[in-house]
Amino acid sequence: SWVQDVYVVNWTPLPNVLGHLLLTALLQMVSAHTADRLMMTFTSVGLASAALWLRWQVAKWKGMTLASPLAVALALNCMWLWGFYNFLLGACLFAITLGYWWAGREHMGVRWAIILAGLVVLGYLCHLVSSVLTIVGLIILSLTTPGPGRLARCSWTAITLTPLIPLGGLYYRLMQNAGELRPVWRISLQNRWSPHAWYQYLEAENPLNLLDSRAFPFIEWTSAWFRLLHASSWVAVGLILLVIGTLFTRTNQEESP
Repeated sequence: SWVQDVYVVNWTPLPNVLGHLLLTALLQMVSAHTADRLMMTFTSVGLASAALWLRWQVAKWKGMTLASPLAVALALNCMWLWGFYNFLLGACLFAITLGYWWAGREHMGVRWAIILAGLVVLGYLCHLVSSVLTIVGLIILSLTTPGPGRLARCSWTAITLTPLIPLGGLYYRLMQNAGELRPVWRISLQNRWSPHAWYQYLEAENPLNLLDSRAFPFIEWTSAWFRLLHASSWVAVGLILLVIGTLFTRTNQEESP
């Protein structure tokens, strides 16, 4: 291609590269328009499917009726609308990695560790934030999962995370060359003791709302009641129903002879 006269491929293993490599592979087979639509499908259906797969690994079919609409609502978020494909691929691998850990927590071994390490590395190549969340999730599962063999679980999990040590060192060294990191809060919290102020603060950066919370597609007028139709509202309702269902199930199990 003529772009080779201007650009070169950077093969340094850094976050945010896996999505670009996947798009490059798709462009070898289909047009740019089709490749973009395929990536949109992967990151939407893939995120919902990964969330449901994680749920199935933990609880099988129990509560799947409530988990399914919650997974679909999570998949339709503004990150997807903005085209943050690498982050969404990392979110998919977050659920897949935790589900694979949970499925093999009682029979860990070399093959299990190699596959889990591969998933962790792929997650790192997708996005740094989702990679860090995956590491935190694996550590929490290793320390808090009940049952015998906790030391073995922690040891095997630590082994699977060792490939991230050189990758993290490389990333840190390159970021140091880019200058000092200075995060800036774009939205100020006017009254930290006001629930309404906290609601406005969180709603301003709500990644689940595709549109203005008072508007609805193809309708000219606005209404506060449209908030009930947005993904964040359904996610909140789904989480509440999941908590109630879990508590109700545990209560029945404790009362049964």
